[in-house]
Amino acid sequence: DHSSKLADAAEGGERKPRGTGILVHGCHLKADGWEQIVWGSPPHDLGRLPHAVLLAWEEQASVVMFGTGASEKDGKKESEYTIQYLWDHWHALAEFEPLHRVPLEEAEALMRRIAVVDARTQNTDEEVREGLRLFQESNCDHAIFVSSPTHLPRCLACACKIVEQEPELFEGPIYASPSDTCYEGAAAGDVVVVEPPHRGDRDKSLDALKFHELVRRCYGVPRERKGAFLE
Repeated sequence: DHSSKLADAAEGGERKPRGTGILVHGCHLKADGWEQIVWGSPPHDLGRLPHAVLLAWEEQASVVMFGTGASEKDGKKESEYTIQYLWDHWHALAEFEPLHRVPLEEAEALMRRIAVVDARTQNTDEEVREGLRLFQESNCDHAIFVSSPTHLPRCLACACKIVEQEPELFEGPIYASPSDTCYEGAAAGDVVVVEPPHRGDRDKSLDALKFHELVRRCYGVPRERKGAFLE
């Protein structure tokens, strides 16, 4: 059951059911294996779009935001191109076994009613902030992020950071629900999460050498110098 793949990313509690907001994270349109990442391979491997449709139906979501980024194709932003791909391939959703229990005609009516296309944001931080703002505005009591296992941990980290900085932005808990498809040639086990020092049995003399900060700085190396840097 794909809807059970939920990982709590924020403190929850008793809350009145008001509605679910789902953020479908965008994928760079020139990403290797874009179609496999976003659509997947029937009958069992659901990409981000089929997974989001399944969740939206099972949750009877209030709003589904299709996130975007800096890439464009055929004059369309990531989100615009992605949602058009969904409409163009809607009937092919029936090829996915988990969607056999979903009345696709009714699900399409739901999705067309609640879908929101973000055509402004440029990166994951902005995408998350816009999604949470929309969910708060739409009176959602919780949010679910949908992306690939190789992307979703960073999405959650972005969300926690943003809510920490702007606690009034969204008041409900945030969950993550991964698709079955990773970046081409990668798997969930390839993702490395570097945490700040915290274990009680660590060598505290090394605390000044903040490895997580070093990793962050590596991403700031100019493109033309990255090859030499990594060698």
